[in-house]
Amino acid sequence: MPVNIYILKLQDECWYVGKTASDVEKRVHAHMNGTGSAWTKLHRPINIHETFLDVSPFDEDKYTKEYMAKYGMDKVRGGTYVLPTLQKTQKELLQKEIWGAQDRCFTCGGNHFVYKCNNKPSTDNEEVTKKCMACLSAIFTPIYNFFAPKPAHQQLP
Repeated sequence: MPVNIYILKLQDECWYVGKTASDVEKRVHAHMNGTGSAWTKLHRPINIHETFLDVSPFDEDKYTKEYMAKYGMDKVRGGTYVLPTLQKTQKELLQKEIWGAQDRCFTCGGNHFVYKCNNKPSTDNEEVTKKCMACLSAIFTPIYNFFAPKPAHQQLP
């Protein structure tokens, strides 16, 4: 079933991506009056930036991710990512999706592909600080090595 997507420019240089099956103006009015999402209560709407009529409901997440890539994950909410505070795992997965869409390294975000990255994952689930040797960008990211040998009691069947 097609929906209408709207993108609101908010105070504090923030953005909100929403969808409605009905009238966009009516839904935006709810955000303007403080009865919309938690994000638009924290960052008041300034205006409607863009609308997309009769599109796929999956487009809400698509536009949310595009705006996150452009303005930052901490400045945009919408779709699946509507809660004011994103979980650490959500941010990590979003970052990898954004890097993938931009043809960047999944490991460090550098201007190369992962097979050329000299930043090798650690064998622990710990945060590490490294410098990518391929692009010399500083890295501070949780590195999870799912392929490292696990103790016998943790191995999958």
